[in-house]
Amino acid sequence: QVKVAALGRVEPFGGVIDVTASEIGKISEVLVKMGDYVTKGQILAYLDVYDVRLAERDYAQSQLIEAQETLAAQERVGVARIEEADTRIDQVDLPQTESVRAQVAEIGDLQAQLNLARIDLNRYETLVAKGVITQQQLDSQLALVTQIEQKIVSAEATLGQLDSARNANLNNATAQVSSAQADLQLSQATAGVRSAARNLALAEARLDKAILRAPSSGQVIEIFI
Repeated sequence: QVKVAALGRVEPFGGVIDVTASEIGKISEVLVKMGDYVTKGQILAYLDVYDVRLAERDYAQSQLIEAQETLAAQERVGVARIEEADTRIDQVDLPQTESVRAQVAEIGDLQAQLNLARIDLNRYETLVAKGVITQQQLDSQLALVTQIEQKIVSAEATLGQLDSARNANLNNATAQVSSAQADLQLSQATAGVRSAARNLALAEARLDKAILRAPSSGQVIEIFI
């Protein structure tokens, strides 16, 4: 049997990992002691700037919450304005559409009366030529035709006015909807939520640098502070 004796040292199987702070500062609190087993991500110690960084994080978080609440309030107002404008479209469109339909129906009725009056006028002209009726009767029928024609012209003018008024009111109401939608988009863009979220992310990153964490699971061999 051959025996070999030699000097040596014992090292961890996974090697030794030095854990240091990622920014300049002093260690204010150590949460582990030599020989402790730790898991990956476990907090080992805090830097002295931790309290300051925590206050910055909390302030950034409150700013984000305030911006979100402001945005929510603006969105509620914007949605209410859009709904109000949509309702105004219905209030404008429905009654005026009915007025237009009624006017179209009246014109159709007058046109039917005119067609019948013209047929009678042609018949009266034939009867006058034959001496069956008088010229006065023919003139009366001609006056009736002219009267109905004038009513049709007046009714068509009224129809044009109703249609123009309806289109103008609809365009105005539609423009109000578009304006309310644009205002809502502007409110969403200027609420400051994105900026506050970025500030919070930055504050959380700075806070994390004031914390020393275990980079992997293992055992604390020595502490140098």
